[in-house]
Amino acid sequence: MPEFTLLDLLDITLLSVLCYYIFLTFRGTRGVQLLKALVVIFLITFLSQVLGLPSLQWVLEKVLAFGTLALLIIFQPEIRNALVRIGGPVFFNNPARISAENVEEIIEAVFQLAREKKGALVVLEGEVGLAEYLASGKPVDSELSKELLLCLFHPASPLHDGAVIISQNRIAGAGCFLPLSDRTDFAPSVGSRHRAALGLSEETDSLVVIVSEESGLVASAHGGRLEERLDPVRLRRLIQETFKVKP
Repeated sequence: MPEFTLLDLLDITLLSVLCYYIFLTFRGTRGVQLLKALVVIFLITFLSQVLGLPSLQWVLEKVLAFGTLALLIIFQPEIRNALVRIGGPVFFNNPARISAENVEEIIEAVFQLAREKKGALVVLEGEVGLAEYLASGKPVDSELSKELLLCLFHPASPLHDGAVIISQNRIAGAGCFLPLSDRTDFAPSVGSRHRAALGLSEETDSLVVIVSEESGLVASAHGGRLEERLDPVRLRRLIQETFKVKP
């Protein structure tokens, strides 16, 4: 019987950490179904080897061989998000991309819009650039302020239906279009703003703040997950934790 060494322990530990971060990345997304399917296929493949079922083993090997490319294409957003996280604050100490003062400007604007039931989408850019989405709107390149945010989302503004993108402590663009999520596990109350916010959060590491025009409730989308019914304290903590902002 081979001797269990420290290298074996290191091997198991690294594999466990890798599986843990894969789970965190895909949790709450359609990628969870992919992980379940892969676990089932690997278990059946292992059993076919133990029980000596060559036909079943041959079929499963072909499925794994030809299915890998298809899975990479189908789940490209989830895989890209995983790679973004590997290069993000989990493994590297990235500098804050928004100041504590501007966090307060955003919170004040968002909850005033919520009280007035004016819909809004505010995107806080992470490490992944949003140039392709900025191109779909109008460039602003202005200092971030509560007053400007309120003006951009006023119903009389021609840009109020799109998203405002905040990058490097500045309002980079407004009236921007975001990709809609193709998930189907939404509650009936989830509207197009929430779907757009989730769509962008699935493809990038941005944090998107949503104000519902119908209910006046505030929500956020990050990492493909939606958090609803936020209050100012919770939203402030979310922004601080996501972008490492010191209070």
